[in-house]
Amino acid sequence: LIQHLAETTFRSSRLVAFNLIWVGVVMFIIDRYSRRNLTLSHVNMGRALSVGVAQTLALVPGVSRSGITITMSRALGLDRVDATRFSFLLSAPIITGATLKVLLGHEAREQIAAAPSLYAVGIVAAAVSGYFSIKFLISYLSKHGLALFAVYRVAIGLLILAVGLQ
Repeated sequence: LIQHLAETTFRSSRLVAFNLIWVGVVMFIIDRYSRRNLTLSHVNMGRALSVGVAQTLALVPGVSRSGITITMSRALGLDRVDATRFSFLLSAPIITGATLKVLLGHEAREQIAAAPSLYAVGIVAAAVSGYFSIKFLISYLSKHGLALFAVYRVAIGLLILAVGLQ
């Protein structure tokens, strides 16, 4: 519904930097001080709705859909691994919808028809690399916290501000 706004007004480098920084700080604090370790079986309608609402913040560049949903899940008491699993489960419908929206466009159909094998290889490569990336992330988070990701976000946000990108 706000695609045009998300693709124009929200593209300010300062806004992206600010979002990188605040989500990184919140991510670090929540992950560090969350003492509950609930599992996916504890996700009820209220928790799911809260994480879904948080996901909408990712329409603004720099927020990160997975970052905000994992952070909200941690704030609601889920352990890191189940928060990450839940985040990626939530991504399936939104990624499918976005993909279908693009694929159903006239221009996309023409491009795919011109080189179907190229697109097939791209889709398979994305699926395989996505699977292994998620597997690695879940393995990493089973032993470590979100601090590395939080520091990365803050550092990139500060770099954008320092360089003064427009």
